Amino acid sequence: MLFPTLKSFYEDYQLPLAHAIHQIERRGLFVNQLRLEQLSQFIDQESIKQVDIIKQVTGKDVAIYKKDTTSKDGLCLNAPQDVIELLKFCKLKVPTIRGTGHETSNEVALQRIFSDSGHPVPKAMLRVRELTKCKGTYVNAVLWNNVLYCSYVPTGTVGGRRSSRASFLDIGTNHQNLPKYSDLGKAYRKCIVARPGKIFVACDQKGAEDWIVQGIIVDNGGSHDGLTELLTGINRHRKLACRVFAKPWDEVDKTTIYYYLAKKTRHGGNYDLHGNRMSEELAKEGKFFPGAICNIFLDKFHEAEPDIRQTFHVYIQNKLTKTRQLETPIGRRRRFLDLRPKSDNSSVFRDGYSYIPQSTVGDNNGLAILYCETHNPGLVVADGHDAIYCEVDNDIHSIREAVALLRSAYTRKIVFPNGTEIEIPQEYELGYSFGTLVTFEKDEEIDKAYVSAKTVDKAVDTVIH
Repeated sequence: MLFPTLKSFYEDYQLPLAHAIHQIERRGLFVNQLRLEQLSQFIDQESIKQVDIIKQVTGKDVAIYKKDTTSKDGLCLNAPQDVIELLKFCKLKVPTIRGTGHETSNEVALQRIFSDSGHPVPKAMLRVRELTKCKGTYVNAVLWNNVLYCSYVPTGTVGGRRSSRASFLDIGTNHQNLPKYSDLGKAYRKCIVARPGKIFVACDQKGAEDWIVQGIIVDNGGSHDGLTELLTGINRHRKLACRVFAKPWDEVDKTTIYYYLAKKTRHGGNYDLHGNRMSEELAKEGKFFPGAICNIFLDKFHEAEPDIRQTFHVYIQNKLTKTRQLETPIGRRRRFLDLRPKSDNSSVFRDGYSYIPQSTVGDNNGLAILYCETHNPGLVVADGHDAIYCEVDNDIHSIREAVALLRSAYTRKIVFPNGTEIEIPQEYELGYSFGTLVTFEKDEEIDKAYVSAKTVDKAVDTVIH
């Protein structure tokens, strides 16, 4: 165990990390105002388009923020009861809150309605909410001298990962949840740019949580197959995509929906999600698959990897039942006092399944941040949960030094209770905006990635493609 006592965990890691994180949040992220304005205009136009779709389908006078009081049919998409009225007008079944019987039109409800029906009205409503969320939380975030600030909370989650929010002056926004996968997310990330004369160099823990899960399986007498695949460099998400969707290898690369779904299915299976919950998580990223279909994905995953339930889940259940406590290989501990004998503890167990992988990855990132700030302070500008973003001088020598620093920062053996050892590998990115980062893994690929980053950045004439 890296920190055998809580005292050493606090004094040697948690306390100095809090100081380092405070310095990082003071640097902030630079924003390209022209790109931001372009995105703002696109959101306004797209919002009008979605409202028009709802009007055409329902014949109602619909507004996003404030209903038209001069019209007897005026409805507001920001008013829950008006949304419910629109859904019922379209003859769609409105879900109720369990235990209360009250109808709800929250985001999860809309996602489920659209997944089940494919109706254009809930789809348009979801898009409107995505647009207003992006504009209100990110595009309209208050900047200071074109810099987007945040306030990190070193102990912001029960799992130990840092959280982030706007500063106490209400300047900036959450840096750790910047949208990423949707068209809006990709566009917004193009607005986060390196300062003049600088370039971003980022490092991401590759397949991090899968390494922890497979380490636990091997450490407790389970199959070595998964860990062996990780050690030999096999892309396990891609392999799973071939099995789940019966597609050949060359049709399931990282750019395909099959790869994306396989990755989400693995996470869902590891943490024992059911189909409806997985469907809701996919819908948050603009992918709509009914719960019954997600259950098929999950069943095929567990057929392929029976040790998830037979070894990993059993280990967590036994530890919680006997001690009501889990401890990570880093030394972080969490008590699960809501576990009750002879009760349905499935939700507690699900928290347990996610705790060790997520917490270990988060602390591995925290330790890497602390290393960077100790050995070359001033480079780190953002903590991405399982990634670090640095901003360095725009020359090949500085880039190479940053890569070497990050590699050293993440070089760490993680040892499980029965002696199994792993070391999570990394992949790197560089570029002039968060939305145009070029990926590479080896030192000999740096020059090529640097040239590619320059080419990609010059091609960004619009944030929306």
